[in-house]
Amino acid sequence: MRIEIDPSPAYELLFELFALDNPDDSAQYAGGEAWLDEIRGRLPADFLQDFAELRTGGEMWLVLLGLVYDTPAPKTIEAFLDHLRSFDPDEFRAHLLANAWFTKEQEIATEVIQQAAAGDSDAYQVICEAADGCSCGPGWANLLVLSADKAKSTIIDILERYAEKAFDPEVSKLLDRDARAKRVLATSLSPAELVERATNGITFANDEGVEAVILIPSVVIRPFVVITDHTAGRMFGYSVDEEFLTGDDDAPPTWLVDFYKAIGDDKRLRILTVLAQGETTLGTLVDRLDLAKSTVHHHLRLLRTAGLVRVTIGEEHIFSLRTGAVPQAGPLLETYLKEHTHPQE
Repeated sequence: MRIEIDPSPAYELLFELFALDNPDDSAQYAGGEAWLDEIRGRLPADFLQDFAELRTGGEMWLVLLGLVYDTPAPKTIEAFLDHLRSFDPDEFRAHLLANAWFTKEQEIATEVIQQAAAGDSDAYQVICEAADGCSCGPGWANLLVLSADKAKSTIIDILERYAEKAFDPEVSKLLDRDARAKRVLATSLSPAELVERATNGITFANDEGVEAVILIPSVVIRPFVVITDHTAGRMFGYSVDEEFLTGDDDAPPTWLVDFYKAIGDDKRLRILTVLAQGETTLGTLVDRLDLAKSTVHHHLRLLRTAGLVRVTIGEEHIFSLRTGAVPQAGPLLETYLKEHTHPQE
């Protein structure tokens, strides 16, 4: 399995649209409501109305991540848009539908999707009925009532208008800085270790024939990780390290802040106690702790952000304690304090 680190503003453009279309989760991102309000303020009302008609809980934009990967270098936003324009409309729609969550969840056969994209009315009806039942929003159903050519131009139009009105091209510098740092780490870490380091504790059992892992730095999705597949590769959108977002040389390491914030809560300490006894699942933690599933999931995310919990992605998500992170905390705090203690004059 090979590792690729693939920064591009085109990925970030899609992540921003994902976040904008997924406001409930986006409010928990590092940018929070302030980011959402700022972006909405840059966008005209007609864009927001057109965008709402494609609402899929962000899914539609993640489906396009693989097409950024396939874009010839340099993977600028304009190069990505040119790549999309080069698609035959039927092929473009077939790609969207084949990678949509609702077709995967309902196990719609690839042959049916291809037949629908080629104009078969019976197959098309199967797709339309599945889209109507999608709980992610009206976007897929609204897209299917359009011709393939109109559906393609509608998506490209949204991408163009957002890039012009709301996207900050300066973010590319941050993505490149983080990618360079990860490439340095790649010289001394195994692929699994690099994925775990970049994603703050996510690993996976490669029992699905994954040939490549593509690591994609992102500013907007912090502190979450976005995971999707493209052909034989698994894509991880991971959070750019905070150290690349600030010019404050005296700022404490983000890992250190997150660590002590994470352990300063009794529920999270109870979770760590359970994990110290061995790996487990989310359901088992919910039963053991007698807490709501959403509560346990929230605390696990904070613990993973702090580097304390590992998540193994397989048939089921398995959570375990990253025992090496615990003894590191004391020495790192001591080192930081020593480095920032200046003798009195």
